[in-house]
Amino acid sequence: MKDQFNLKEQEVIDLMLKEMKPKSFEMWRKRVQERKTKHLKLRTFQKGRFKCSIQKN
Repeated sequence: MKDQFNLKEQEVIDLMLKEMKPKSFEMWRKRVQERKTKHLKLRTFQKGRFKCSIQKN
């Protein structure tokens, strides 16, 4: 998140908690915590990450 949006992990969690419904937040946290590609060191790929066409370059 730091690279894309200049937010720390805790800032993202706080934002999502504030903006989402409680159940949606729970489901999001479960999905995010189970991801193995969350950390760059655990990724098997370096290029080819999805980037939305409207996202700032």
